[in-house]
Amino acid sequence: MPMSVSCMGGLLYAVRSGETLFTIAGKFGVTVQQLLAANPGINPQNLQIGQILCIPGVAASFCPGGRLHTVTAGETMSSIAAAEGVTLAALIQANPQIPNPNLIFPGEQLCVPAVRPTVFPCCIVLQPTAAAPGLGIGGVVLLEQVGGFFRVTFTGVTLPDPPFFGNFDGYLGRLVFREMVLDTQLFPTPASARPAWTGVLFTGVAANAANLVTIAPFNRQTGQVGPDILSASVLTCCRQA
Repeated sequence: MPMSVSCMGGLLYAVRSGETLFTIAGKFGVTVQQLLAANPGINPQNLQIGQILCIPGVAASFCPGGRLHTVTAGETMSSIAAAEGVTLAALIQANPQIPNPNLIFPGEQLCVPAVRPTVFPCCIVLQPTAAAPGLGIGGVVLLEQVGGFFRVTFTGVTLPDPPFFGNFDGYLGRLVFREMVLDTQLFPTPASARPAWTGVLFTGVAANAANLVTIAPFNRQTGQVGPDILSASVLTCCRQA
């Protein structure tokens, strides 16, 4: 496990292969002497890959308007971007100090760029998931603010009958937060072939960039919910700051 490093006002950075204090200092615009002062006890001649160093005094200029995220074991840039409600491209762009986005280390810090609040109304295009490959299904979600409430309208198109996915007899539209899931039953519209399935959810909690919107089959008698067959991030309704 990486050694705990105190770094008030600075940035925690993991040493990469081939790096020295001199090259790291040059990367962040500090001096070797400043690095030595901020990291007492390190051996400049024996830096280890993944070793956490404090880069002093760079936090404010490194991540203006955003915030620092400390990487934990098992996290990737993709998982951090999804959890923080930013695009992977935006996260990579905000962290030019990372030479390989596929290689990050527990204990180091990344800049999570600021995201503007969701702008209402907006429309999200749902994409088929791995649970529904090759079916030609699709859908949209409309987010609107109505007074002090938020209206979320789900529409799934060319969906097969719910039993196609197992012991299900209906569909749910779902607004997924980290702490909870809000859902509403969808109802088929009259059609000669595959109907569109629609439903409306009202909530007092505003959707934000970290949320997902999904459609999943469910059983009205047992309450069992199947896998998401359509999904998208509310981030697609947001603009990066």
